[in-house]
Amino acid sequence: MKHIILLLFIILLHATAANSQTLRFVRTDVDSSRSSIITATYLFGVDIYADSIENCRGISFEVTYNMPTKVRYSSSSVYEFAKNGSFVVIPQINNTSDMGNLFIGVLAGRDIKSFGAVDPKIIHLEFAVSQSAAHQSEFRMQFSNVQAVVYSDSGGSIVNISVPDQVFQIHSYIDVWPGDADNDGIVDTRDISAVGLYLGYGSSSGEMRSFKRLSPSTIWTPQHVLAWDSLAVTYADCDGNGDVTITDLLIIPLNFSKQHTVPLKDQDIPQVVDNPDQNCSNGNTVRIPVYVSSSETILGASGLINLGELSNYADILCLEKGDIFDSESFLFMKYNEEENNIEFATGSTNQENKKSTGTLVYIIAEPKQNIDLNNIGFYSELYGINQSGIIFPLNSVSSVDEKDLSSSNLINESNNVITLSQNLLNFSDCVIRIFNSTGNLIETIDPKSGITYMDLNYLPQGVYFVSLTGRNISELHPVFVIK
Repeated sequence: MKHIILLLFIILLHATAANSQTLRFVRTDVDSSRSSIITATYLFGVDIYADSIENCRGISFEVTYNMPTKVRYSSSSVYEFAKNGSFVVIPQINNTSDMGNLFIGVLAGRDIKSFGAVDPKIIHLEFAVSQSAAHQSEFRMQFSNVQAVVYSDSGGSIVNISVPDQVFQIHSYIDVWPGDADNDGIVDTRDISAVGLYLGYGSSSGEMRSFKRLSPSTIWTPQHVLAWDSLAVTYADCDGNGDVTITDLLIIPLNFSKQHTVPLKDQDIPQVVDNPDQNCSNGNTVRIPVYVSSSETILGASGLINLGELSNYADILCLEKGDIFDSESFLFMKYNEEENNIEFATGSTNQENKKSTGTLVYIIAEPKQNIDLNNIGFYSELYGINQSGIIFPLNSVSSVDEKDLSSSNLINESNNVITLSQNLLNFSDCVIRIFNSTGNLIETIDPKSGITYMDLNYLPQGVYFVSLTGRNISELHPVFVIK
Protein backbone atom coordinates (compact mmCIF):
# COMPACT_ATOMS: atom_id res chain seq x y z
CA MET A 1 0.00 0.00 0.00
CA LYS A 2 2.85 2.38 0.87
CA HIS A 3 4.43 1.72 -2.54
CA ILE A 4 1.16 2.60 -4.28
CA ILE A 5 0.87 5.90 -2.36
CA LEU A 6 4.49 6.77 -3.18
CA LEU A 7 3.90 6.01 -6.87
CA LEU A 8 0.79 8.19 -6.94
CA PHE A 9 2.73 10.98 -5.25
CA ILE A 10 5.52 10.80 -7.87
CA ILE A 11 2.97 10.85 -10.70
CA LEU A 12 1.21 13.87 -9.17
CA LEU A 13 4.54 15.65 -8.68
CA HIS A 14 5.49 15.19 -12.34
CA ALA A 15 2.05 16.31 -13.47
CA THR A 16 2.31 19.48 -11.37
CA ALA A 17 5.79 20.23 -12.74
CA ALA A 18 4.59 19.76 -16.30
CA ASN A 19 1.64 22.10 -15.78
CA SER A 20 3.91 24.81 -14.31
CA GLN A 21 6.14 24.85 -17.39
CA THR A 22 5.37 27.94 -19.43
CA LEU A 23 6.86 31.05 -21.03
CA ARG A 24 7.63 34.21 -19.09
CA PHE A 25 7.43 37.72 -20.57
CA VAL A 26 9.50 40.77 -19.54
CA ARG A 27 8.97 44.21 -21.07
CA THR A 28 12.21 45.88 -22.13
CA ASP A 29 10.96 49.40 -22.94
CA VAL A 30 9.29 50.24 -19.61
CA ASP A 31 9.55 49.21 -15.97
CA SER A 32 7.33 46.57 -14.40
CA SER A 33 4.77 49.12 -13.15
CA ARG A 34 3.97 50.02 -16.77
CA SER A 35 4.23 46.54 -18.24
CA SER A 36 0.53 46.29 -19.06
CA ILE A 37 0.50 49.53 -21.10
CA ILE A 38 1.72 50.18 -24.64
CA THR A 39 1.78 53.71 -26.05
CA ALA A 40 0.93 54.98 -29.52
CA THR A 41 3.89 56.19 -31.66
CA TYR A 42 6.32 54.19 -29.47
CA LEU A 43 8.06 50.84 -29.93
CA PHE A 44 7.41 48.23 -27.31
CA GLY A 45 9.65 45.23 -26.74
CA VAL A 46 9.35 41.97 -24.84
CA ASP A 47 11.87 39.32 -23.85
CA ILE A 48 10.48 35.78 -23.78
CA TYR A 49 11.98 33.31 -21.30
CA ALA A 50 11.44 29.61 -20.73
CA ASP A 51 9.96 29.22 -17.25
CA SER A 52 10.45 26.09 -15.11
CA ILE A 53 11.97 24.25 -18.08
CA GLU A 54 15.27 22.47 -17.35
CA ASN A 55 17.76 21.18 -19.94
CA CYS A 56 16.03 23.17 -22.67
CA ARG A 57 17.53 22.84 -26.17
CA GLY A 58 14.86 24.66 -28.16
CA ILE A 59 11.43 26.29 -28.21
CA SER A 60 8.85 26.64 -30.98
CA PHE A 61 5.47 28.34 -30.88
CA GLU A 62 2.89 30.34 -32.78
CA VAL A 63 1.63 33.81 -31.80
CA THR A 64 -1.73 35.11 -32.98
CA TYR A 65 -2.44 38.79 -32.31
CA ASN A 66 -5.11 41.35 -33.16
CA MET A 67 -4.82 44.79 -34.80
CA PRO A 68 -1.77 43.85 -36.93
CA THR A 69 -1.96 47.14 -38.87
CA LYS A 70 -2.10 49.21 -35.65
CA VAL A 71 0.47 47.20 -33.68
CA ARG A 72 2.98 46.08 -36.28
CA TYR A 73 5.63 43.42 -35.78
CA SER A 74 8.96 45.21 -36.22
CA SER A 75 11.95 42.98 -35.47
CA SER A 76 13.38 40.10 -33.43
CA SER A 77 16.69 38.99 -31.99
CA VAL A 78 18.10 36.13 -29.90
CA TYR A 79 20.48 35.87 -26.99
CA GLU A 80 23.24 33.58 -25.70
CA PHE A 81 20.93 30.57 -25.74
CA ALA A 82 20.92 30.47 -29.57
CA LYS A 83 24.40 31.88 -30.11
CA ASN A 84 25.60 28.67 -31.78
CA GLY A 85 22.16 27.65 -32.98
CA SER A 86 19.56 29.21 -35.23
CA PHE A 87 16.15 30.89 -35.11
CA VAL A 88 13.36 31.75 -37.47
CA VAL A 89 10.43 34.20 -37.27
CA ILE A 90 7.83 34.05 -40.04
CA PRO A 91 5.30 36.95 -39.88
CA GLN A 92 1.94 36.78 -41.63
CA ILE A 93 -1.12 39.05 -41.72
CA ASN A 94 -4.62 37.86 -42.57
CA ASN A 95 -6.35 40.94 -43.98
CA THR A 96 -9.73 39.22 -43.98
CA SER A 97 -9.75 38.47 -40.25
CA ASP A 98 -7.49 41.43 -39.38
CA MET A 99 -5.24 39.12 -37.37
CA GLY A 100 -1.49 38.68 -37.40
CA ASN A 101 0.62 35.57 -36.86
CA LEU A 102 4.22 34.92 -35.91
CA PHE A 103 5.66 31.44 -36.41
CA ILE A 104 8.74 31.19 -34.21
CA GLY A 105 11.42 28.55 -33.68
CA VAL A 106 14.64 28.90 -31.66
CA LEU A 107 17.24 26.08 -31.37
CA ALA A 108 20.32 26.11 -29.17
CA GLY A 109 22.38 24.02 -31.61
CA ARG A 110 23.33 21.40 -29.02
CA ASP A 111 23.44 17.73 -30.00
CA ILE A 112 21.58 14.87 -28.36
CA LYS A 113 24.37 14.12 -25.89
CA SER A 114 24.54 17.64 -24.40
CA PHE A 115 22.67 19.09 -21.51
CA GLY A 116 20.32 21.97 -22.25
CA ALA A 117 19.91 25.33 -20.53
CA VAL A 118 17.77 26.09 -17.47
CA ASP A 119 15.03 28.70 -18.07
CA PRO A 120 16.92 30.42 -20.89
CA LYS A 121 16.09 33.79 -22.42
CA ILE A 122 14.69 32.64 -25.75
CA ILE A 123 13.97 35.61 -28.00
CA HIS A 124 13.26 39.33 -28.12
CA LEU A 125 10.26 40.62 -30.08
CA GLU A 126 9.60 44.26 -30.93
CA PHE A 127 6.43 45.96 -32.16
CA ALA A 128 5.59 49.50 -33.31
CA VAL A 129 2.32 51.06 -32.13
CA SER A 130 0.63 53.30 -34.69
CA GLN A 131 -0.55 56.79 -33.76
CA SER A 132 -3.97 55.81 -35.11
CA ALA A 133 -4.40 53.01 -32.56
CA ALA A 134 -7.56 53.72 -30.56
CA HIS A 135 -7.11 54.84 -26.97
CA GLN A 136 -7.94 52.16 -24.35
CA SER A 137 -8.21 49.45 -27.01
CA GLU A 138 -6.79 46.01 -26.14
CA PHE A 139 -3.85 44.32 -27.82
CA ARG A 140 -3.91 40.56 -27.19
CA MET A 141 -1.26 37.91 -27.97
CA GLN A 142 -2.41 34.26 -27.97
CA PHE A 143 0.01 31.32 -28.00
CA SER A 144 -0.52 27.89 -29.55
CA ASN A 145 1.54 24.79 -30.42
CA VAL A 146 4.11 25.73 -27.81
CA GLN A 147 6.73 23.01 -27.50
CA ALA A 148 10.10 22.71 -25.79
CA VAL A 149 12.91 20.33 -26.74
CA VAL A 150 14.52 19.09 -23.52
CA TYR A 151 17.31 16.66 -22.56
CA SER A 152 16.43 13.50 -20.63
CA ASP A 153 18.06 10.21 -19.69
CA SER A 154 16.73 8.70 -22.89
CA GLY A 155 18.40 11.41 -24.97
CA GLY A 156 15.69 14.00 -25.49
CA SER A 157 11.97 14.67 -25.61
CA ILE A 158 9.37 17.21 -26.72
CA VAL A 159 7.26 18.82 -24.01
CA ASN A 160 3.97 20.56 -24.76
CA ILE A 161 3.61 23.84 -22.87
CA SER A 162 0.57 25.92 -21.93
CA VAL A 163 0.98 29.72 -22.15
CA PRO A 164 -1.69 32.22 -21.04
CA ASP A 165 -2.69 35.14 -23.27
CA GLN A 166 -0.69 38.34 -22.93
CA VAL A 167 -2.96 41.42 -22.86
CA PHE A 168 -1.90 45.07 -23.12
CA GLN A 169 -3.93 48.26 -22.96
CA ILE A 170 -3.12 50.91 -25.57
CA HIS A 171 -2.61 54.49 -24.46
CA SER A 172 -3.15 56.75 -27.43
CA TYR A 173 -4.26 60.30 -28.13
CA ILE A 174 -7.05 61.86 -26.09
CA ASP A 175 -8.64 65.31 -26.05
CA VAL A 176 -7.86 67.57 -23.11
CA TRP A 177 -9.84 70.76 -22.46
CA PRO A 178 -7.59 73.32 -20.71
CA GLY A 179 -8.85 73.84 -17.17
CA ASP A 180 -11.17 70.83 -16.92
CA ALA A 181 -8.69 68.99 -14.72
CA ASP A 182 -11.12 66.24 -13.69
CA ASN A 183 -12.69 65.86 -17.16
CA ASP A 184 -16.25 66.11 -15.90
CA GLY A 185 -17.29 68.50 -18.66
CA ILE A 186 -17.21 71.80 -16.74
CA VAL A 187 -14.48 74.00 -15.27
CA ASP A 188 -15.31 74.63 -11.61
CA THR A 189 -13.71 74.55 -8.17
CA ARG A 190 -13.49 70.75 -8.23
CA ASP A 191 -10.79 71.12 -10.88
CA ILE A 192 -8.68 72.96 -8.31
CA SER A 193 -8.83 69.87 -6.12
CA ALA A 194 -7.88 67.65 -9.07
CA VAL A 195 -4.72 69.66 -9.74
CA GLY A 196 -3.93 69.65 -6.03
CA LEU A 197 -4.39 65.88 -5.84
CA TYR A 198 -1.85 65.22 -8.62
CA LEU A 199 0.54 68.10 -7.91
CA GLY A 200 4.12 67.05 -8.64
CA TYR A 201 3.33 64.25 -11.09
CA GLY A 202 5.12 64.23 -14.44
CA SER A 203 8.36 63.31 -16.14
CA SER A 204 10.39 66.11 -14.52
CA SER A 205 9.86 64.67 -11.04
CA GLY A 206 10.17 61.07 -12.21
CA GLU A 207 6.82 60.24 -10.61
CA MET A 208 5.19 59.26 -13.89
CA ARG A 209 5.85 59.03 -17.62
CA SER A 210 4.11 62.01 -19.18
CA PHE A 211 3.84 63.75 -22.53
CA LYS A 212 3.75 67.39 -23.56
CA ARG A 213 1.11 68.68 -25.92
CA LEU A 214 2.57 69.48 -29.32
CA SER A 215 0.95 72.93 -29.44
CA PRO A 216 -0.23 73.75 -25.92
CA SER A 217 -2.73 76.58 -25.61
CA THR A 218 -5.07 78.04 -23.01
CA ILE A 219 -7.82 78.46 -25.62
CA TRP A 220 -11.05 76.58 -24.82
CA THR A 221 -10.79 73.91 -27.48
CA PRO A 222 -10.01 70.17 -27.37
CA GLN A 223 -6.26 69.60 -27.53
CA HIS A 224 -4.69 66.32 -28.60
CA VAL A 225 -2.13 64.71 -26.29
CA LEU A 226 -0.82 61.22 -25.62
CA ALA A 227 -2.37 59.75 -22.48
CA TRP A 228 0.04 59.50 -19.56
CA ASP A 229 0.50 56.36 -17.51
CA SER A 230 -2.53 57.59 -15.55
CA LEU A 231 -5.40 58.93 -17.62
CA ALA A 232 -6.71 61.01 -14.68
CA VAL A 233 -3.40 62.82 -14.23
CA THR A 234 -3.27 63.63 -17.95
CA TYR A 235 -6.27 65.94 -17.60
CA ALA A 236 -4.75 67.74 -14.59
CA ASP A 237 -1.91 69.08 -16.77
CA CYS A 238 -3.93 72.16 -17.71
CA ASP A 239 -1.13 74.04 -19.47
CA GLY A 240 0.17 71.03 -21.40
CA ASN A 241 3.84 71.21 -20.39
CA GLY A 242 4.06 67.58 -19.28
CA ASP A 243 4.07 68.24 -15.53
CA VAL A 244 1.33 69.00 -13.00
CA THR A 245 2.48 72.16 -11.24
CA ILE A 246 0.93 75.06 -9.39
CA THR A 247 0.92 77.01 -12.68
CA ASP A 248 -1.79 74.69 -14.03
CA LEU A 249 -4.21 76.38 -11.65
CA LEU A 250 -3.84 79.62 -13.63
CA ILE A 251 -5.88 78.10 -16.47
CA ILE A 252 -8.93 77.47 -14.26
CA PRO A 253 -10.01 81.12 -13.76
CA LEU A 254 -9.45 81.77 -17.47
CA ASN A 255 -11.93 79.07 -18.54
CA PHE A 256 -14.10 78.99 -15.43
CA SER A 257 -17.72 77.79 -16.00
CA LYS A 258 -17.02 76.75 -19.59
CA GLN A 259 -18.47 73.38 -20.57
CA HIS A 260 -17.96 70.57 -23.08
CA THR A 261 -19.40 67.13 -23.73
CA VAL A 262 -17.49 64.23 -22.18
CA PRO A 263 -17.41 61.00 -24.25
CA LEU A 264 -18.88 58.03 -22.40
CA LYS A 265 -15.59 56.14 -22.49
CA ASP A 266 -13.87 58.97 -20.59
CA GLN A 267 -16.44 59.33 -17.82
CA ASP A 268 -14.72 56.90 -15.48
CA ILE A 269 -12.19 59.48 -14.30
CA PRO A 270 -12.34 59.60 -10.47
CA GLN A 271 -13.85 62.85 -9.24
CA VAL A 272 -12.52 64.81 -6.28
CA VAL A 273 -14.41 67.08 -3.95
CA ASP A 274 -13.78 70.76 -3.32
CA ASN A 275 -11.99 71.92 -0.18
CA PRO A 276 -13.53 74.83 1.76
CA ASP A 277 -11.67 78.12 2.14
CA GLN A 278 -9.18 78.19 4.99
CA ASN A 279 -9.48 80.67 7.84
CA CYS A 280 -6.84 80.17 10.47
CA SER A 281 -6.59 83.67 11.92
CA ASN A 282 -6.92 84.09 15.68
CA GLY A 283 -6.12 86.70 18.29
CA ASN A 284 -2.40 85.87 18.22
CA THR A 285 -1.86 85.75 14.45
CA VAL A 286 -0.41 88.35 12.10
CA ARG A 287 -1.59 88.84 8.51
CA ILE A 288 1.39 89.51 6.24
CA PRO A 289 0.27 90.79 2.82
CA VAL A 290 1.72 89.63 -0.47
CA TYR A 291 1.03 92.74 -2.53
CA VAL A 292 1.46 92.79 -6.31
CA SER A 293 1.54 95.54 -8.89
CA SER A 294 1.29 94.95 -12.62
CA SER A 295 0.50 96.77 -15.85
CA GLU A 296 -1.73 93.80 -16.79
CA THR A 297 -5.19 92.98 -15.47
CA ILE A 298 -4.79 89.90 -13.24
CA LEU A 299 -7.39 87.16 -13.67
CA GLY A 300 -5.42 84.58 -11.68
CA ALA A 301 -2.02 84.19 -10.08
CA SER A 302 0.21 81.41 -8.82
CA GLY A 303 3.69 81.01 -7.53
CA LEU A 304 6.14 80.10 -4.83
CA ILE A 305 6.77 81.98 -1.59
CA ASN A 306 10.18 81.18 -0.11
CA LEU A 307 9.69 82.05 3.54
CA GLY A 308 13.36 82.67 4.30
CA GLU A 309 13.90 83.94 7.85
CA LEU A 310 10.17 84.42 8.41
CA SER A 311 9.68 80.81 9.54
CA ASN A 312 12.38 81.28 12.19
CA TYR A 313 10.35 83.97 13.93
CA ALA A 314 6.82 82.63 13.44
CA ASP A 315 4.74 79.50 12.93
CA ILE A 316 3.26 79.58 9.43
CA LEU A 317 -0.42 78.56 9.65
CA CYS A 318 -1.98 79.10 6.22
CA LEU A 319 -2.75 81.59 3.46
CA GLU A 320 -5.91 83.65 3.22
CA LYS A 321 -7.40 85.40 0.20
CA GLY A 322 -6.39 88.99 -0.43
CA ASP A 323 -8.48 91.80 -1.87
CA ILE A 324 -7.35 91.70 -5.49
CA PHE A 325 -10.25 89.38 -6.36
CA ASP A 326 -13.84 89.66 -5.19
CA SER A 327 -15.70 87.05 -3.14
CA GLU A 328 -16.12 84.83 -6.21
CA SER A 329 -12.58 83.49 -6.16
CA PHE A 330 -10.53 80.48 -5.08
CA LEU A 331 -7.32 79.87 -3.18
CA PHE A 332 -5.19 76.71 -3.13
CA MET A 333 -2.01 76.33 -1.11
CA LYS A 334 0.57 73.69 -0.32
CA TYR A 335 2.96 74.34 2.58
CA ASN A 336 6.26 72.51 2.10
CA GLU A 337 7.67 72.71 5.62
CA GLU A 338 10.93 70.89 4.85
CA GLU A 339 11.64 73.15 1.87
CA ASN A 340 10.45 76.23 3.78
CA ASN A 341 8.14 77.45 1.03
CA ILE A 342 4.49 77.74 0.04
CA GLU A 343 3.13 76.92 -3.39
CA PHE A 344 -0.21 78.57 -4.08
CA ALA A 345 -2.69 79.68 -6.70
CA THR A 346 -5.60 82.09 -6.51
CA GLY A 347 -7.96 83.56 -9.04
CA SER A 348 -11.34 84.90 -9.99
CA THR A 349 -14.17 82.50 -10.77
CA ASN A 350 -16.40 85.01 -12.55
CA GLN A 351 -13.89 86.27 -15.18
CA GLU A 352 -14.77 89.87 -14.39
CA ASN A 353 -11.75 90.95 -12.38
CA LYS A 354 -10.32 94.28 -13.57
CA LYS A 355 -7.61 94.89 -10.98
CA SER A 356 -3.89 94.99 -11.69
CA THR A 357 -2.68 95.86 -8.18
CA GLY A 358 -3.70 94.70 -4.73
CA THR A 359 -3.08 92.14 -2.02
CA LEU A 360 -2.86 88.72 -3.63
CA VAL A 361 -2.88 86.68 -0.42
CA TYR A 362 -2.10 87.06 3.26
CA ILE A 363 0.42 84.85 5.01
CA ILE A 364 -1.12 83.98 8.37
CA ALA A 365 1.63 83.55 10.95
CA GLU A 366 1.80 83.30 14.73
CA PRO A 367 4.90 85.08 16.13
CA LYS A 368 7.26 83.09 18.34
CA GLN A 369 8.55 86.27 19.98
CA ASN A 370 7.74 89.98 20.23
CA ILE A 371 8.84 91.12 16.76
CA ASP A 372 7.28 92.95 13.82
CA LEU A 373 6.95 90.21 11.19
CA ASN A 374 6.21 92.75 8.47
CA ASN A 375 9.85 93.88 8.57
CA ILE A 376 11.19 90.38 7.86
CA GLY A 377 11.79 89.78 4.18
CA PHE A 378 10.82 86.73 2.15
CA TYR A 379 11.19 85.87 -1.51
CA SER A 380 8.47 85.12 -4.00
CA GLU A 381 8.29 84.00 -7.61
CA LEU A 382 4.83 84.83 -8.93
CA TYR A 383 3.02 84.56 -12.26
CA GLY A 384 -0.28 85.99 -13.40
CA ILE A 385 -2.68 85.27 -16.24
CA ASN A 386 -4.83 87.86 -18.01
CA GLN A 387 -8.17 87.49 -19.77
CA SER A 388 -6.37 86.77 -23.07
CA GLY A 389 -4.73 83.70 -21.56
CA ILE A 390 -1.25 85.24 -21.49
CA ILE A 391 0.91 84.19 -18.53
CA PHE A 392 3.33 86.85 -17.28
CA PRO A 393 5.65 87.35 -14.27
CA LEU A 394 4.34 89.36 -11.33
CA ASN A 395 6.33 91.66 -9.09
CA SER A 396 5.53 91.49 -5.40
CA VAL A 397 6.12 94.58 -3.30
CA SER A 398 5.76 92.60 -0.07
CA SER A 399 8.84 90.45 -0.47
CA VAL A 400 12.50 91.29 -0.75
CA ASP A 401 13.44 90.60 -4.35
CA GLU A 402 16.91 89.26 -5.03
CA LYS A 403 17.52 92.27 -7.31
CA ASP A 404 18.77 95.43 -5.66
CA LEU A 405 19.15 99.00 -6.87
CA SER A 406 22.65 98.33 -8.22
CA SER A 407 21.09 96.17 -10.96
CA SER A 408 19.11 99.13 -12.36
CA ASN A 409 20.38 101.96 -14.54
CA LEU A 410 17.13 103.85 -14.01
CA ILE A 411 17.30 104.80 -10.32
CA ASN A 412 20.06 105.09 -7.73
CA GLU A 413 19.84 105.27 -3.95
CA SER A 414 22.23 106.85 -1.46
CA ASN A 415 21.65 108.06 2.11
CA ASN A 416 17.90 107.46 1.85
CA VAL A 417 17.64 109.58 -1.32
CA ILE A 418 16.59 108.04 -4.65
CA THR A 419 17.86 109.76 -7.80
CA LEU A 420 15.94 109.28 -11.05
CA SER A 421 17.87 108.65 -14.27
CA GLN A 422 17.13 110.53 -17.47
CA ASN A 423 16.75 107.10 -19.05
CA LEU A 424 13.31 106.88 -17.45
CA LEU A 425 12.08 109.43 -20.00
CA ASN A 426 12.52 106.70 -22.66
CA PHE A 427 9.57 104.90 -21.07
CA SER A 428 6.65 107.15 -21.92
CA ASP A 429 4.13 105.41 -19.68
CA CYS A 430 6.39 104.50 -16.76
CA VAL A 431 5.02 105.10 -13.25
CA ILE A 432 7.13 105.01 -10.07
CA ARG A 433 5.44 103.81 -6.88
CA ILE A 434 6.81 103.47 -3.37
CA PHE A 435 5.28 100.90 -1.00
CA ASN A 436 5.94 100.09 2.61
CA SER A 437 6.57 96.55 3.90
CA THR A 438 2.85 95.87 4.34
CA GLY A 439 2.09 96.71 0.71
CA ASN A 440 0.52 100.13 1.32
CA LEU A 441 1.17 102.74 -1.35
CA ILE A 442 3.24 105.65 0.01
CA GLU A 443 3.89 107.78 -3.06
CA THR A 444 3.39 107.83 -6.84
CA ILE A 445 5.66 109.75 -9.21
CA ASP A 446 5.49 110.49 -12.93
CA PRO A 447 9.07 110.79 -14.32
CA LYS A 448 7.85 113.39 -16.84
CA SER A 449 6.76 115.71 -14.02
CA GLY A 450 10.30 117.07 -13.73
CA ILE A 451 11.05 115.49 -10.36
CA THR A 452 14.63 114.17 -10.35
CA TYR A 453 14.93 112.70 -6.86
CA MET A 454 12.91 111.40 -3.91
CA ASP A 455 14.01 112.07 -0.34
CA LEU A 456 12.82 109.20 1.90
CA ASN A 457 14.20 110.60 5.15
CA TYR A 458 10.68 111.55 6.23
CA LEU A 459 9.77 107.85 6.40
CA PRO A 460 10.29 105.66 9.48
CA GLN A 461 13.24 103.29 9.42
CA GLY A 462 12.46 100.01 7.66
CA VAL A 463 12.13 98.21 4.34
CA TYR A 464 10.37 99.90 1.38
CA PHE A 465 9.89 98.98 -2.25
CA VAL A 466 10.29 101.00 -5.43
CA SER A 467 8.15 99.72 -8.30
CA LEU A 468 8.76 100.76 -11.93
CA THR A 469 5.90 99.67 -14.18
CA GLY A 470 4.99 100.52 -17.74
CA ARG A 471 4.41 99.06 -21.16
CA ASN A 472 8.05 98.05 -21.66
CA ILE A 473 9.30 97.97 -18.11
CA SER A 474 8.60 96.03 -14.94
CA GLU A 475 11.12 96.31 -12.11
CA LEU A 476 10.90 96.06 -8.34
CA HIS A 477 13.67 97.06 -5.94
CA PRO A 478 13.92 97.01 -2.12
CA VAL A 479 15.09 100.16 -0.36
CA PHE A 480 16.34 100.19 3.24
CA VAL A 481 15.73 103.45 5.07
CA ILE A 482 18.35 103.61 7.82
CA LYS A 483 18.58 106.36 10.44
